[in-house]
Amino acid sequence: MITSYNVSDKTWWKWIIIGWIVLISYSNINSFLPSSYWMTVSSVYVSDTNVGTSPPMLVTRSIFRPFTADWIVEVEEFRDGYFTLIPECSGKDRNNYSSENKLPIDLDLEWWSGKLCHLYPGRYRVETTWTFLGKSIREVSNIFTITTKEGDGE
Repeated sequence: MITSYNVSDKTWWKWIIIGWIVLISYSNINSFLPSSYWMTVSSVYVSDTNVGTSPPMLVTRSIFRPFTADWIVEVEEFRDGYFTLIPECSGKDRNNYSSENKLPIDLDLEWWSGKLCHLYPGRYRVETTWTFLGKSIREVSNIFTITTKEGDGE
């Protein structure tokens, strides 16, 4: 049996165009969604502490769906009116995230940055950036203080 097609009927082009639009939209859907579709970070809080003790931290975040991200944690010292990066205390890596992931109860700067860091008396902050799917989330902590002993200033 031979089937003939009416070449003058152009409706099949509409379906090809619709198919391409659907294919392109589906393959690029992540680029149209905000980073908050995967995760939100409300705060990164670092407690004051003494020299020799990794500062305790409290991070408020919500993970809504699985993703993989590169992260960078930068520890910066407040010196002469500016924040200066401390490379030996800063870390970076790649992690898989899901709503099942929870931060440790005893979260501290050493765990957060993945680096053993010896901070001297002074004022600091932590800047954390997650990059994934062409998006990024950046959260800067409060300014925290490292003292020589209980009650001492800088």
